[in-house]
Amino acid sequence: MLEPPAPAVLVEAFANTVDVEEGSDEIATPAGLAAWLEGRGLLDAPGTVPDGIHRDYLALRAGLREELGPTSATPPTPPCSPRRTGSSPGTRCGSRPTAS
Repeated sequence: MLEPPAPAVLVEAFANTVDVEEGSDEIATPAGLAAWLEGRGLLDAPGTVPDGIHRDYLALRAGLREELGPTSATPPTPPCSPRRTGSSPGTRCGSRPTAS
């Protein structure tokens, strides 16, 4: 199996700095974000990150997590499932409900 490119690994690691099941967040504070960035060689000088920049990183992470979707622990809903389409179980995929 091919190794994912380094930028993809970094994005995944950043998105996973929060664990909602365990209630942990590596970058919950500006100091935590600075430590995470320093650990990956992404901060020019040791120190803290300003509050506004920290908020931007939190917003970026939230957007990435939303776009990346559910984790592999949560199976995706099939496109034609009754839960997704509002149809009755057993309805064929692509069929339209008929008026009664």
